[in-house]
Amino acid sequence: MKIIEKVFNDDTIKFLQKTDDGLILETAFIEEKDRNIICFASQLGCTIGCRICYNGVFPNYFRSLNKNEIVEQCVNVINELDLLSKNKKLL
Repeated sequence: MKIIEKVFNDDTIKFLQKTDDGLILETAFIEEKDRNIICFASQLGCTIGCRICYNGVFPNYFRSLNKNEIVEQCVNVINELDLLSKNKKLL
C-alpha cells in the first residue's frame, strides 16, 4: 500500500492510499487543540456514504481490509506526518 495523494484542508490532511490490488482508501489526520486523531479505514467502500470521506463515495462495499493493510495505512500516515513535521509543513 502506498500514499498516492495528500489533500490539505484547514486542520485536516487526507491521505489517499492505493492497496496492492489497486483499490483506493482514505486515511485522515485531524489536528485538534488538545489531541491528534488518525481516522483509518477498515473497509474498502462504505454503505454509509458520508460526502466528506473518500471511502463513502463508493456506491458498493468491496471488502474488508486485512489486519496488515490496516496497520500499513497507519504506519504510512505516521511516517508521512513525521516527514512533514521535520520539513515544518505540518498544519
